[in-house]
Amino acid sequence: PSFPDAAPAVGGASGTNSYQRSGWADTEVSFTDFNAVARSPGRIAFGLPVQSLDPLGLTSSEIDVWWTPANPGDQVLIVASPDPIFTYPVNGMAYAPGMPFGADFVVWFGPGPNFIDAPYPPGTPVYYRAWTTDPTMNYSAGLTAMATTLAPPLPLPLIDPFPAPTLSPAIWPQSVGASIDSGTLAVAPPSPPDCARLDSASGSPFMACQSVNPGTATELAVRYFFQEGGAGDLPEPGEDLIVEYLDPGRAWQVLMIHPAGTPMGHFQLMELRVPPGMLHGEFRVRFRTQAVSATTGDNDDWFIDDFSIAVDFDGDGMEDGWELLYFPDLDTATATTDWDKDGSSDLTEWTAGTDPTDPLSLLVLKIKPSATAGTYDFEWPSVSGRTYHVQTSSNLTTWTDRVPSIPATPPKNTWSDTPGGTGPVFYRLRVTR
Repeated sequence: PSFPDAAPAVGGASGTNSYQRSGWADTEVSFTDFNAVARSPGRIAFGLPVQSLDPLGLTSSEIDVWWTPANPGDQVLIVASPDPIFTYPVNGMAYAPGMPFGADFVVWFGPGPNFIDAPYPPGTPVYYRAWTTDPTMNYSAGLTAMATTLAPPLPLPLIDPFPAPTLSPAIWPQSVGASIDSGTLAVAPPSPPDCARLDSASGSPFMACQSVNPGTATELAVRYFFQEGGAGDLPEPGEDLIVEYLDPGRAWQVLMIHPAGTPMGHFQLMELRVPPGMLHGEFRVRFRTQAVSATTGDNDDWFIDDFSIAVDFDGDGMEDGWELLYFPDLDTATATTDWDKDGSSDLTEWTAGTDPTDPLSLLVLKIKPSATAGTYDFEWPSVSGRTYHVQTSSNLTTWTDRVPSIPATPPKNTWSDTPGGTGPVFYRLRVTR
């Protein structure tokens, strides 16, 4: 039946209503909650279960436990166990972290939406069960989920050119909506045919790498190629590619945001430096995006290739991850070698972001007359993370900056100049990282 004084659904639980006939006192009414647990007369408050419970291994000893409460500020009881078998909490009893709970222990009691549970040995599976409680300690139905701590941290450098048809679980132990594209949608990946793909029609896809231990290193470089859309669908505005790192306080911090909305027919190189003081023994990197306006079947694609986290341990001025991406070891390339014999040293190619194994890949300044009399057009290959400086000279001895600090606009930079005067003018291009 329909009652004119029926209350709205509690906590957004569709189709669930409570009602109280006019003239009835509170002590004349009893309720049964969603666990079919009867309340004593007059006790009309009860907690809805948490809507989701999402623990996730954070490091080799820590698990980040997240949940979605039915209502903001809900008090939640969470118990950890080595198996999925739990007893039910005692109604009317208040719990606190560290208290025994049958054969298990309470790890959380309070509002959310998350906490970090530790310590556990590497690779340990832990089961969690969460209950919501009302002010009189009556507990809702429970929700169970499991997570596993990561394996021990890997040594540097960490390199993945995505050579297999599936993501490596040793390098990417956690991923949702991430897969390998084998030359189907990605356009010309740097290490063909495979690269990683994030599909934001999958909700909130992400891929988080295994932790690495930088040891005594004081700085790290995160390097990868990325492509938006490719031959797939272009991400809508808001479906940005977000690159994050795990800081010493175990919070994910943004390292770079690649805005959505610009189609790319090529991969672009990105090299990022981790901010000072942010290194620790369980350093991690995460790529993520989200579906903002995607519909069913609308695959909004980001592609990633040649990922690395590295430092320069051998002291030759080139990051180890970059060296091992192109060479079999750290000894093949040095600051003075020129492996592909194109006249550009391997150190120069690292600085410029070109391929040291391809003689056609090098920094070259091209010049041609413009359609405007007395003006010349310049062009050179451009790589993210580089800054270019155009210099001029009248005698090839003394050089002055014509245009300093030109930002990169991959895949190429263009510039025009009207030199003027009557004598010869020589142009030189410098690149810095």
